[in-house]
Amino acid sequence: MATIIFHFNGISINIQATMNQTFEQILLKFESKAKMSIKNLLFIYNGRLINNYKLSIEQIANSIDKQRKTIDILAYENKSYYLNEKNDFEKEKISIKEKINQILYKYLGDRTYLKDKINNWKDAILNECNIFF
Repeated sequence: MATIIFHFNGISINIQATMNQTFEQILLKFESKAKMSIKNLLFIYNGRLINNYKLSIEQIANSIDKQRKTIDILAYENKSYYLNEKNDFEKEKISIKEKINQILYKYLGDRTYLKDKINNWKDAILNECNIFF
């Protein structure tokens, strides 16, 4: 048996595993014990990002850690995960605004005799729609 120690936000979480278990299997135990999703975490071992979760601990660990049967892994929040979600939301928001503008112009754009009022209505409608964003 080996002890895999995950260090995350000043907390250490120990997971017992065999050397032939995959990192993916160990992460499932980590998720369960830490009660958190690994979806937005990065894992660093020996100064390198672990990006192949199919590898076994035997394949990942260096010779010193194999001998002592203790592996320390740093876990960090993946900030780009949040940035991507924020960017996706911003893109969706722009798309929705464009669709609302198309609807407004479809129904209000051809009424030239009310042009000034229509622009005021359009601005008022868009301001009220911003509440949803």
